[in-house]
Amino acid sequence: MRRIDLIARLPRPATLAIALAFAAAACDQPAAVPPPGGPPAGAISATPRVQIIQPVPPLEGSRLLAGRARVQARCEVTRDPCILLEAFIGNTRVASGASQIDASVSLAGVTGDSVRFRLVATSSRGQKTIVETATFEVEPSPQWTELYTVPGYIQDAAPDRVIYSLLSHSDAVFLRDVATGIDQFLHLESNDAYGLLFPGGAIVWYENVMETKPRGIREFGGSNARDSGGGEMATRGRWAAWTNYMQLRRDDVLAPHVTNGDKPLVEWEAEGNRYDLAEDGTVVYTGYVSYLEEKSDPYYYSITFMDPQLFRLEEGPDTQLTFDSTTVPMAPRTDGTNLVFTRRASQPGRSTYELVLRTPAGEVTLAGPLVASSLPFDYRAEAGWVVYTLPGASGTRQIWARSPSGNVTQVTAPGASSYLPVVGPDAQIVLYSGGRLYLAAKPDAPLVDIGGSGCWPKWFDDKLYCEAVTSFFRIDP
Repeated sequence: MRRIDLIARLPRPATLAIALAFAAAACDQPAAVPPPGGPPAGAISATPRVQIIQPVPPLEGSRLLAGRARVQARCEVTRDPCILLEAFIGNTRVASGASQIDASVSLAGVTGDSVRFRLVATSSRGQKTIVETATFEVEPSPQWTELYTVPGYIQDAAPDRVIYSLLSHSDAVFLRDVATGIDQFLHLESNDAYGLLFPGGAIVWYENVMETKPRGIREFGGSNARDSGGGEMATRGRWAAWTNYMQLRRDDVLAPHVTNGDKPLVEWEAEGNRYDLAEDGTVVYTGYVSYLEEKSDPYYYSITFMDPQLFRLEEGPDTQLTFDSTTVPMAPRTDGTNLVFTRRASQPGRSTYELVLRTPAGEVTLAGPLVASSLPFDYRAEAGWVVYTLPGASGTRQIWARSPSGNVTQVTAPGASSYLPVVGPDAQIVLYSGGRLYLAAKPDAPLVDIGGSGCWPKWFDDKLYCEAVTSFFRIDP
C-alpha cells in the first residue's frame, strides 16, 4: 500500500518509470523506461500496419457489394518492412501482393447475405498483423456491376447523376455528377428534404415539418420552378409533377411552363396514388367534380367535396374521364394512351373492388369484383400492356399481363407471393418473389433469377439498373 501511495503522488513521467521498474524487478528483468514525453519524434513502428482503402463503408447507411468487389490496401512504412499482404474471405485467399493489393475480387463463391474481408500483413521477420474490413451486404451474382457508391442515402439515381442525403448533416441533400464526382449542395435550411432527378436537373421538396423554415418545391436546372407548398412528386422524361395539398401541378422542365389542375385532388387518406405521370407528360388524377362551401358566420365556413372522378390534366379545362357517381375511381395509372384504375363500390360493412382498363375503344374489367378491406391490386401500364397482381386461390399474390391485342397471360406460377416493382419500356417485367428478383424479357417469356431483393430496379435506355441504399448497379441478364 505504501508503494502505491508513493507512486500516486509522483509526477506522471516519474510515475510511469517507477511502475515499469517495479514490474521488471518482479520478473528479474531490467526495466525499459521510456524517456519523459514519450517516444522520439519520427519513430517508426516495428510491426506491420495495414491501411484499408477499399471497400469502406459509407458515412451513413449500409453498402451492398455485388458481382465483384474492389479490394485495395497497402502496408505502411515500418522498421520491419512488409513482404506479403494477403486478402481473405473466410479461409479463402482472394488476393495478394508484396506490400499492396489492388484487385477486383469475384463474390460468386460467397455464401450468406454478408461478407467481410480479412487482411494479413507479414513482415520480413515473420511478424503478422491482421485487420478486417467492415461487414458488407453482398449480392454474389456476376450479372451485377457496381457503377458508383455515395457516402449517404440515395434518394434517386441514374447512370449519370444521383441525389443523396446525409441525415447527420441536418438532412443535407446533394446532387452529384457521376462523371466528375462534383457535388451540388441542394439543401435550403429545412427540417427534411427529398429529391427526384429529371434531365439536366432535379426537383426537391423541402418538407419542414416544424414550419419554422422555408418549405415547398424547388427545381434546380430546367425551368427552376418554385412552389410554396409541395408533396407527392413524380418525374418522367422531361416532365415533373407534384401536389400542393389538394392541387396538382405539372411542369415541362425543358420549356418552362407550369400547368395547374383545375379540380381539387382527393384527400391524402385516399387509397393508392392520387395521380400518375406518363413519359409523354400525360397526367391523370382523381379529383372532385364539385364542392359546397357553407358559411355559418363571417369567420367560419366549411367545404364539402363531392363526386370523386378521374380527370386528365389539360392546358384548358381538365377532361373528365369517368361519370359514375355510385362508385369511386382510384389509383390511376397511364401510359399516355390507356388508363388503368380501381373502381370501388362501398356498401354498409364492406367494399368491393374492380380493376378496370380504359382504352380508346372502351372499358374492360380485368378483375373483380373482389371483397376486400383495402386496395387488392397493384398494376402498371406501359406500351399498351397492362401488368397487374391478383390474389390467387391459396391467397398468394400472382402477376398477370394483358397484351395490346387483349391476350391475358399469367406471368408467375402458383406458389410464393409475387410483387411488382417495375415494368420496362417494352413491357419487360421485373418482380420480387421469395426474396429474389426475377426478370421476364416479355410477359410470356420464362422468368430468370437476376439476384437478391436488396435494391430497387429501374430502366434507362432499355437497360436494367438497380438502386440500393448507397450504391447503384447495372444488371446484365
